[in-house]
Amino acid sequence: MKRAVGVIGLGIMGSAMAANLARAGFAVYGYDIVASRRAGTRCGSVEEVASNAPIIITSLPSSYALHDVAPNLKGAIVIETSTLPIEDKLKARDVVGKTLLDCPLSGTGAQARTRDLVVYASGDEKAFKKIVPVLKGFSRAHYYLGEFGNGSKMKFVANLLVAIHNVSAAEAFVLGMKAGLDPETIYRVAGDGAGTSRMFQVRGPQMVAGRYDNATMKNEVWQKDMKIIGEFATRLGVPTPLFNASAAVYTAAMAQGFAKQDTASVCAVLEAMANLEAAGRRKQHAVSRLRALLRHVGQVLAEDEDRLVPVARVVKPVDGLGEGADVADHGVAVRVSPGFARAAHQPLVGAKHIGRIAQPREAFRLGLQLERRQEQRRIVFLLHQRLEALQHAAGAHHVVVAIQPQAAALEHFE
Repeated sequence: MKRAVGVIGLGIMGSAMAANLARAGFAVYGYDIVASRRAGTRCGSVEEVASNAPIIITSLPSSYALHDVAPNLKGAIVIETSTLPIEDKLKARDVVGKTLLDCPLSGTGAQARTRDLVVYASGDEKAFKKIVPVLKGFSRAHYYLGEFGNGSKMKFVANLLVAIHNVSAAEAFVLGMKAGLDPETIYRVAGDGAGTSRMFQVRGPQMVAGRYDNATMKNEVWQKDMKIIGEFATRLGVPTPLFNASAAVYTAAMAQGFAKQDTASVCAVLEAMANLEAAGRRKQHAVSRLRALLRHVGQVLAEDEDRLVPVARVVKPVDGLGEGADVADHGVAVRVSPGFARAAHQPLVGAKHIGRIAQPREAFRLGLQLERRQEQRRIVFLLHQRLEALQHAAGAHHVVVAIQPQAAALEHFE
């Protein structure tokens, strides 16, 4: 009989852990507030997960989410993997009991998919010994660090290093590229020397490609981690000059439209600051941001699929815009399949729906129409607000977001 384990929160990290546990022979019971993310044996509530699995992993985006599910987890051993303030985890433990363990993870989403995670466990030792087989199912190493909260403290230390090393890797790439070195050569040669780091190795391929849409840690989520680490260091009176310097680069990434892309996109930020004039790189960044935007639109539609129905999506070259100097400089043509499946188990929009990159110097139009239904105007307005980031996407020269009586039409002209 398969051992049962529950996973609550099936985002980038939670879904990867669930998949690895299933491959390791566990019966996985999964729940997420977004129905399309539910994996394993799909459960309709936290209570249903708790009734089937004596050990439950929580991978949640906020303290509010943890406190919301905690009352339903009494009696279970809870592997709490989220990066949250220790005080909020202690409040949750007061509700669940001492079987709630503080077990944050070291590793990106890409590492989680390949079981390349390290678990920093802390809390009740008897409960910890019972979860070791589960930890082995989704991680390559785990450490028991004693008193509850020590796991999070170690996580803050590790993430401080990640923040700095990620930006330093980007800085090295930009220096080399501005000096005329090929980015792939930088990755191969510098990565084999004394100056390499795990972040250089993990995020380097994205920096080489100039593509950040397949996010393993989104900038907007990383902002939460940066805030927690900064406040933790401040309370202890510890100076963090390098960490503080890196924070400004991540903030710039948010301002430049990279919120939903991988934190490796700090390389694109530094390229712009260095005035690195490489048309190919600009094209890659433009396509990357457009892909991330389309994926986000799909996620929004999936969350509201009972009221929003996509009826048309077309990307086509726009006649007459190919001759302008700006367009000739920055133009990218992207073709997207005219329709897409509404399968409940997958996002409505993803990289696989985006086809070939046509010849440079062709402008493009992205059209998205949404059929009107009951209460839809409010949802369309929500989309309007969320898609304002389009003004930063793909080096946009002109953006129109229109809310019409019968439909919402989004057109992007480059």
